[in-house]
Amino acid sequence: MQKGDVVESDDIELLRLYQRDGDNSAFTQLVDRHRAWMFAVARRRLDDDHIAEDAMQAAFVVLTNKAVELLESNRGSLSGWLFHVLHFACTRVRRSQMRRAGHEGAIHPHKDCDDSDQGGSLLLLMEDSIAELPVAEREMIVRRFYQRESFAEIGDWLNITTEAARKRVSRALLDLRSVMLRDGVDVIPESFLEGLIQIAPASHNTGKTVVRQTRIESIAKGTVVMVETAKSCDYSVISAEFFVKNVEANLEFFEKLGFRRRYVEAVDAMGRVPRASLVSGAGRIWLRRADESEGTRPSPGVTVFFWVDEGAEGIIAHRKRIADEGVIVSPFTDDISLRNFTVTTPDGYTIGFFTQYR
Repeated sequence: MQKGDVVESDDIELLRLYQRDGDNSAFTQLVDRHRAWMFAVARRRLDDDHIAEDAMQAAFVVLTNKAVELLESNRGSLSGWLFHVLHFACTRVRRSQMRRAGHEGAIHPHKDCDDSDQGGSLLLLMEDSIAELPVAEREMIVRRFYQRESFAEIGDWLNITTEAARKRVSRALLDLRSVMLRDGVDVIPESFLEGLIQIAPASHNTGKTVVRQTRIESIAKGTVVMVETAKSCDYSVISAEFFVKNVEANLEFFEKLGFRRRYVEAVDAMGRVPRASLVSGAGRIWLRRADESEGTRPSPGVTVFFWVDEGAEGIIAHRKRIADEGVIVSPFTDDISLRNFTVTTPDGYTIGFFTQYR
């Protein structure tokens, strides 16, 4: 078996072992295999070791949630897919940072950029473009420039010659340049990537953070715990749609309630999410950004209730989990044999959870 085949077939097999057998050690190995280049990407975009690890962990959470789909798709690699997910995880974190900075008055005055600053900004723009590429082209670039694979290794993985692999990478770079030209950026991707992609801005402690085995195990274990916690909050069949002022803020809020992101539409020209959905069990929440010019606006006063299994003990535990996330919860209300409590969304909607005593 060739080297390229070993790496990626092992990726898929490790994911299968985790999904099918609950083998957490297999998931730890998967994290170990990809964490170095993923951390470098996240660190460059977020400029903070700990926040970069959070974004990387968020990407691995999405991986566990999408494991069944990925295994059924018979894809040959996880690298390009992980880059795409990590890119959007970092984008969400950056938006949250900017919102907090605005609220706290911590936005720093604009500084004139030197050449190195401009290079870093251009690299970030390039990575935005890489995330837009089709899967096959994105895979070529991630393998060549992020995972440092040679053309021979890429050829082994694809079962083609080294020269054919070189041509595949060159075509991917041409597609990347086309995307960048469309956005008004005229650079030569290959020379730019060769010169900058291997330089990940980091603090003096970055190397220790990346290579320390305890951190690898912590990220893997934390991911599994987060996923298992989310699985424990499944609601019965119901679907509701809300018009909201800020889709991203509501996504974060419903995640605290135990919902998992299912679909997030690409951001618009203003950097805002127009539409998204979340799921928990058979429960569905649809979020749509309100457009008052079209007569749609948030309508507080609507109450949606979700059933919680396991009776009184289940709803007590669920209320505690939500409160521990920092969400304000109402006192319990008892109505004959039913017990319920409510929370209020950022736009004033009331969301309730109820169960029946056993």
